[in-house]
Amino acid sequence: MYFNQVFLVATESCDSQCTACDYWLNKKPRFVAPAFIEDDLSPFLNANKIPVVCISGGEPTLHPELGRIVRSIRSAGPSLTLTTSTTGLHNWFDEIRGGISNYLISLDGADRETYAASRGIDYFDAVVAWINRIVSETDSEVAVSCVLQASNVGNVEQIYDLCMKLGVHRLYFRVPDLKTTAFGRRGAVRRKTLEQVAVSESDVTNLRFQVARLLERDASNRILGQSHDALNRKVKFFECVAHSAPYREEDLMCTVPLLSLVIEPSGNCKPCFFLPHEQPFDQAPASGRAFTEVYERMLNDADFRLSWCNACQQFDGHKCRPKGPIQ
Repeated sequence: MYFNQVFLVATESCDSQCTACDYWLNKKPRFVAPAFIEDDLSPFLNANKIPVVCISGGEPTLHPELGRIVRSIRSAGPSLTLTTSTTGLHNWFDEIRGGISNYLISLDGADRETYAASRGIDYFDAVVAWINRIVSETDSEVAVSCVLQASNVGNVEQIYDLCMKLGVHRLYFRVPDLKTTAFGRRGAVRRKTLEQVAVSESDVTNLRFQVARLLERDASNRILGQSHDALNRKVKFFECVAHSAPYREEDLMCTVPLLSLVIEPSGNCKPCFFLPHEQPFDQAPASGRAFTEVYERMLNDADFRLSWCNACQQFDGHKCRPKGPIQ
């Protein structure tokens, strides 16, 4: 089995309070052990020539030994992406800046009010300042991830304009994932999360017009990191929400679980953030076949795809039609 990327959940700790996410509600967040990175993960990355590692969370900059983790992974060769809200970046920037090739920065609003409504903290000015600093002081690529929800769904063009002004290289629009296994959840989706996602039909109509205009504008700017189809899936998602209907796509599957590993803070691994299947790291990567049952169900079981893959938009740029049994 060939893996082309590894996602490392460095910690479940988070100091944002996003309504669409439950990580910040975890009273006993886990932190990945640096010794596991040095003794197990880095040798695996080196031996398998994994080209890309993405460090995420929670909020990875809250890990007390992030610098040590970054050094160990970089010594194994991969390019490093840091997914961050930047709330703890001041503790690490000077130490890790040389090891980070790409930043994926959460920016869920075009101004202080919408940012605070989406993320639960007043940090808009600081994250804008960090984007400015990273763009001006490093050669790293800076991408912005914006989770659309009721508080900011009417501000898509303003978010785009802000990213253009800041010199952001890529902009991705996401929608909340409402599966019970996603984003630190340990059970049912909270009522406040559903309220934050709720939109009206007029909101959907407005979003559709904004997306159409952005696609025209971006033909020359080229900062949108998603295709026409991917962005229109966001509109379809909110259209389903407005009509209290489940979001479903045509029968597609995502290739990310077939080519990736997600490392949990415990040291266990999964084929995807959004699939509940988990194995100890010392068993799973050795042959690359620990998740064969999951792979085969993705490829051959339409009901499985309907439950887990068709309704997921988190990696919608990697979706394709199933091609038959795993080799």
